[in-house]
This record gives sequence, C-alpha cells and structure tokens, in this order.
Amino acid sequence: MLVPDFTMVNAQFWTRYASMYYDGGKFEQAKGLRELDLQRQRELLGKHHPATLMAMGNLAATYGKLGRYREAEDLETSVLKERQELLGDDHPDTLEAEPLEISVLKERQELLGDGHPDTLRAMANLASTYRQLGRYREAEPLEISVLKECQKLLGDGHPETLRAMANLAVTYGQLGRHREAEPLELSVLKERQELLGDGHPDTLLAMSNLASTYRQMGRYRDAEPLEISVLKERQKLLGDDHPDTLRAMANLAMTLYSTGRPQKAENLQLEVVAKCRDVLGTDHPDTLNATKDFRATQYALAKAKDSEKPANRISKLLSRVKFPSSKK
Repeated sequence: MLVPDFTMVNAQFWTRYASMYYDGGKFEQAKGLRELDLQRQRELLGKHHPATLMAMGNLAATYGKLGRYREAEDLETSVLKERQELLGDDHPDTLEAEPLEISVLKERQELLGDGHPDTLRAMANLASTYRQLGRYREAEPLEISVLKECQKLLGDGHPETLRAMANLAVTYGQLGRHREAEPLELSVLKERQELLGDGHPDTLLAMSNLASTYRQMGRYRDAEPLEISVLKERQKLLGDDHPDTLRAMANLAMTLYSTGRPQKAENLQLEVVAKCRDVLGTDHPDTLNATKDFRATQYALAKAKDSEKPANRISKLLSRVKFPSSKK
C-alpha cells in the first residue's frame, strides 16, 4: 500500500477512506490507515488534541475487530483518561466512551466467554466509566461479576482480585453502604500489607480508603491512626508538597475537627491551603475544597469564641457580687 501524503488538507479524506475499509469489514486495511492517521495526527496536532483522541478511538475499535484486545484496551483507557482531564466527565466526547466499552465487552463475551481475563478487563473498564459518571448502580453488578470471576480464576490474594475488591468497595461507599464497604477494604488492606508492605503506594491507598469509610461511619478514633500512618508514609515517599500528601493531611484535619480538636485541624488546613495554592493553583478542585474546609473551621472557632465572651462577662460580674452567707 502506498503511504499517502498526510497533511491537514487531506487528513479528513484519509480518515474517511479508513472508515470505508472498516465499514466494509476489511479491518486489516483499515488498521494500516488508522495507525498512520494516529501517527500523523500526533505529529501535526499533538497527543491531546480532540482529533488525535478520535483517531486513537478509531484505531482501538479496529484492534478490537482484529482480536487485538490488549492493544485496544490500552488505547481506550488513554482516550477516556485524556477526555476526562481535558473536557470533564459530563462532556459529550467523554460520554462516548460508554458505547465503545459496551461494544468491546459484548464482543469479548461472545468470542471469549464471561470468565476470560480480557472479558473481565473490559467489564472492569465499563464499570469504571459508570463510576466516573456517577452511575454507581450500573457499576455495581459489573464489579460484583468481575470480583467473583477473579476470585475463582486467580484467588483472593491476587492483585487483580484485590483491585476488583477495592473498586466494589468504592462503589458501595458512594452508594452510602459503608458497612458493606468496610469488610472489603479490610481484606484489601490486610492482603496488600502482606504482599507489598506498609509503605507501598497501593497499601497506602487501601489504608486511606478504609479510613475514609470509618470517617463516614463516624468512627473517627478508628480513622485517625490510619490517617496518621498514611500521612507519615506519603511525606517520606513523596515529600510534603505532593498532592497525595496534601490530601492525606486534609483528611487527618477533618478527623481532628470531628473529634473536638478544631485548633489542630485549623493549623493543618492552613498548611494544606498554602501548599495547594503553590503546587496546584488557586482554581484547582483540591485547593477550593481545602479552602472551604479551612473557612468552615475558622467560622466554627470564631463562633465558639463569640459564645464564650458573654459567659466570661457574666462570670466576672458574678465574681463581684457579694452574696449573703448561708451560714447561721
């Protein structure tokens, strides 16, 4: 096949040409053109441009038709991640990931069966998309299926099984079903501590998730030691200014506030806000959330001080009053 001259003028022509092969069931020919399309789009427009992402999605679909599922999955994951970062979860292009992933899952179920690792990976990807879109009830049955099959195929302690368990726990948490999330998160944490050690990033993530569940259940005393451990390990691994370290600090501050230590919480929150502004910028969601929490703590402290003032005045007045002696 001749390598075409690929410029912005004829880019759309070659994209349509590849689609003709694809629609006609000539997937090998379509693959060659779509690989070229993606390569040139990256060179001309950069890897983040919407046209590049579209070319990536087209090539992923072609790989899927040729049974090259791992390559298709890698591209699909990259497309979804880029679109979420660039456009947000509610943008139409992000929402397009769902039908693509449904199609991939259906094809793998028909060709490979429900229990095949590639089918499970496609199921997990679709569940992840539903979770990103806030459609937790649709994610749940998929995640339950993935977990059961992983346990059957790989065993309870396999990293893929633990990942499936952690994902289902997150979904339960988002649905407010914290009592169902807790035993899953305990299992994930225990297995990761044994397999990876206390300081591994995946172990720290499991520890943070369990602490969050305890906090949501009002079990602050259970959450606090976990949050302290996460913060210390992340400071050691990532440094004081890393976003994950700052999130750990913000979580601990929330627990301190909830257990009647607002002054300690305020000190931590002040540090989080200052560093988030420096590292992430003033408009980043983490910065905005940290600022909101800090102001709420300041307001609570100011209100407490105001309520103390009248009581202090009354105490001083009462101390000056001479009451008659009750002795006879």
